[in-house]
Amino acid sequence: FITLLMALGSMLIASTMALADGPTVYGRISFGFESNSGETDADDSERLDANTGSRLGLKGTNDLGNGMSVDYLLEYTAGDNMDQRHANMTLNGGFGQFRLGKQTGVLYRYIGANTDQSHFLGGAEYYKIANKTMNSKHGLRMKNIAAYRFGAGPGGNDPITFDIQIQSVDQSVAKADAVMTKNPTTGEHGNPLDTQPMQSVITPAVAPKDDGETIDSITIGAAAALGPVKLQVAHVDENGSDATGDMSPSLTSFGFRVPMGSAEIRGHMTKVDPDNPMLDDHEAWGLMVMNDFGNGYFGVLGIGNFEHGGKAGMAKRAVPGDGDPIGAGADADSDIAPTMYQAATTPVHGNAGDMDSLYASLNKSFGGGLSVIAEYATSTKTVSRSDSKAFEASAKDDAAYTAYNASLDDDEETSSTFQISVVQNF
Repeated sequence: FITLLMALGSMLIASTMALADGPTVYGRISFGFESNSGETDADDSERLDANTGSRLGLKGTNDLGNGMSVDYLLEYTAGDNMDQRHANMTLNGGFGQFRLGKQTGVLYRYIGANTDQSHFLGGAEYYKIANKTMNSKHGLRMKNIAAYRFGAGPGGNDPITFDIQIQSVDQSVAKADAVMTKNPTTGEHGNPLDTQPMQSVITPAVAPKDDGETIDSITIGAAAALGPVKLQVAHVDENGSDATGDMSPSLTSFGFRVPMGSAEIRGHMTKVDPDNPMLDDHEAWGLMVMNDFGNGYFGVLGIGNFEHGGKAGMAKRAVPGDGDPIGAGADADSDIAPTMYQAATTPVHGNAGDMDSLYASLNKSFGGGLSVIAEYATSTKTVSRSDSKAFEASAKDDAAYTAYNASLDDDEETSSTFQISVVQNF
């Protein structure tokens, strides 16, 4: 049903554009210099980039009468690749707004925009923690969306505003081939301790439609204006399918916007439940201050933190066999070939990384759509150093594994990016 709606929406967008009078062509031309630094020389780079956010779009409105209108928007990046950014149509009326097509997601509108005011670098977009654990990839722009809004939206002054977004399964993109190793003799899955020859067994790609699901996710956003202060909440619920191992991860986030003279403070607190017994909840927060200094100067300063919940697991410890064929003899339980293994008694710390971030930018506007923007972002990621060596140590005995794992320290990786760009909007 949702897929049919998307197809009809695409047809309506095309027909509306054909019938509309006076569509507006708009865009951005941008040229910039970028410098990156990191832990190794390979992470360091400098380059001139003529495609820093350049884009070209077409938009317009058709008045349908009786207080109703149709808006349309089609936008592409303008550079080496003409990637589609937006392609949607909106029906407006006293009943609210219905929008179909590729569009800015509800999660970004209500929460992401609170701590992402960057033009190019991405800032502290911690709402994107959904990308780490969820199937629908809740980033800035999302495709296959049907959405409804009542009210002016999260940035408006209506006492109450409400959004609901349904994302259909992308039928055009298949799952990637799954490659696993198996021992050709025993059929057992491989692990770092296997000494017998292994062979790769490829499971062919499967299209998402084979999951038997049509709805990938549902997102709800709501905002309330308490005088000048705005409070927001967003909740994402993924649909369990083969793509998520029949698990249904969910995200809940609370945000706020508080004006203070020429400045505004924005923030959010976000929590993700991966719906996975092997993963703890992930949490994030972000805080950003924006200030209009006058004379065309506008600045942003933001900080944020993302805390990965960690992964619980057990090391795999190899156990030598007695040489008998597998399953033979009275002591069949001990007939363990090198390709067989059992769980060690010591858990493995599988933390995928916590992250702290700082973002700053300064925008100077010269009028006529011309501006110069300088941005700086730095992040420090803490990564657990439990690795295959722990498995190798566990092959000897539990004591060796425990001693090795205790000697590991978490590793911190810091990276920074600076970019200055000249932008002309038209």
